[in-house]
Amino acid sequence: MSSHQSRQQPAQNASFDGPVELQENATASHLRELKTASTPVDTIKTTKVSFDDQVTGLLSRVDSIHITSPPHPEQSAVSTSLYKYSPLRYIGSIRLLTIHPGSGFEPIEIKLFEVRSRALRRLRHHEKERVLWVDAICIDQEDDKERGHQVGLMCKIYSKAHQVLIWLGEKSQDVDARTGRAVSDLYLEHVGTMAMQMRKLQAHRKPPTSSLIYKQIISDMEDKLLTSKGSALLRSLFYIHDRPWWERVWVLQEAALSKNALLICSSKTANYSDLILFYDVLSRDRAARTLLAPMRGLRVIFRTSRTHLSSVRWVLQGTADDNLSLMLLRILNNARHLKATDPRDIIYGILGLCPAFSKVLPDPDYSRTPSKVLVEVAKGWINYSQSLDILAELHAQDLASSHPSYYLYKAARWSKAICEFHDNSTELRAKGKPIDWVQNLSFTVGAWDMTKPREKLSGWKDSCLLGSSLAKYHTGENILDVLWRTLCCNTDINYAYPAPSHVGREFRKWHTALTSGVSIENIATGMSTGDDDELKSFVWLRKQPLCVTVGGLMASVPEMTEVGDRIVLLSGSNVPFVVRPVDDYHRMTGPCYVHGIMNGEAWPAEENDLEWFSIR
Repeated sequence: MSSHQSRQQPAQNASFDGPVELQENATASHLRELKTASTPVDTIKTTKVSFDDQVTGLLSRVDSIHITSPPHPEQSAVSTSLYKYSPLRYIGSIRLLTIHPGSGFEPIEIKLFEVRSRALRRLRHHEKERVLWVDAICIDQEDDKERGHQVGLMCKIYSKAHQVLIWLGEKSQDVDARTGRAVSDLYLEHVGTMAMQMRKLQAHRKPPTSSLIYKQIISDMEDKLLTSKGSALLRSLFYIHDRPWWERVWVLQEAALSKNALLICSSKTANYSDLILFYDVLSRDRAARTLLAPMRGLRVIFRTSRTHLSSVRWVLQGTADDNLSLMLLRILNNARHLKATDPRDIIYGILGLCPAFSKVLPDPDYSRTPSKVLVEVAKGWINYSQSLDILAELHAQDLASSHPSYYLYKAARWSKAICEFHDNSTELRAKGKPIDWVQNLSFTVGAWDMTKPREKLSGWKDSCLLGSSLAKYHTGENILDVLWRTLCCNTDINYAYPAPSHVGREFRKWHTALTSGVSIENIATGMSTGDDDELKSFVWLRKQPLCVTVGGLMASVPEMTEVGDRIVLLSGSNVPFVVRPVDDYHRMTGPCYVHGIMNGEAWPAEENDLEWFSIR
């Protein structure tokens, strides 16, 4: 995946005294021969890249160094834009462990080889040797013990490296018609100047949004919203922030812990910290976010990089120890949507982001199964935070990124978790309160594709009819208000809670259209060709089935919910859960939103009113 580093001479007890040349047929398993009989705990291997026109331009050696020593001026870590390991032969001298894009298709090997070789060629010095740490080369991926040990060192590797080199890939094929240059160059050239302007403004206690380049980017975004045409600078921004590198879980550490991270796209570079500053300023700019709301704001602009950037932003802002659990919960939620070839790396990949995470997360151990790792995470979280909110994250996969931020709610008020784990078991016994039983379900809407609206509109209509079937609600609210707030879990696209009134206006346009007698076909045609932003906006908030309970409650529930399931509220959790009775225990289905109880209205005053639930 990627990486980085610091340097010293090999340890005295090493089985080799100096650099070792990798032969043409070398593979990952041959790296085992370079290990010491008793490897020092802070020792890693690096690769040296030098210039040689006679062969292929690349020679590589593996050396052992101590990461506790000060970084050598030329020692760096390398990050590529690809993932998933695969050994490919490098013409002429060595075999490099390269990385190929994991899911969906198998790439042509020569193309992969070209991507990787270009990355290394871009990073070398033509006149002197550069020491790099590239995890795909320097970690024996077939040795679980070494792999776990090296993963545990990554925090030191990244923080002690002289520089982290982030390879985003080659320049774009899209060319700026005015200059004839690749558009990918423009953003990397401008973001540094913009960041410099912002820092000067901040130093003089002026808003960083006054930066001229920042204003130009916002103006370009507004033009795209109105005309659907994007400027070359805006296309450049999209290109850089849409690179696959942003989607990988391991690169969070590279960027967050590095003292000096450099983004490289072809021959152009930019400081990673400048991009983080731009994202931070835009995230805080309410005026810009309101302007961009019809195009779903930051979710479209940073559709690939947003999860990464928000996680790193939280880490860089730091947190008090009593808020550690909240920051970790947010990052765990984000990490679920990032990519890793091994599911355990979703956990191990964020372990080094904050030293305090070791209080909660298990040490890297690839001999454990993924399910065992998740159980250890849950136990560590619950013991540390006295909260069950981790269950909402671990069981929210079917909601994808559309589920609400569960910390917004306080359905069990400020209660602490009352629970116990059975030894060597995934069963949890927890105290809570039964809420109700699922009686009716609407058709599952699922993910929305604006290009195929007719495939989802029947589900929308079913939801409206089911919600409207209730004559009244126990809160005294109008049924239509209860319905739309339940459909969107009472939040807007920026997770404002309770949802502002404009969301209700957007819903009412939907409700009017769906109950007007107009055919689904005609409504779908209008959705595809119309320009009513309010009509289009609400759909992004509604992706879960609607449920009505035996007692007349309205809820937004996980897709796997079935009639006859039970809704319970557990002590120490912010949200209720849908569970399924099975013999003498309940099978966890996932978190849900139940209108009218999310602020603690149904939570009892006395612990004696709670009962035990066995949950698996």
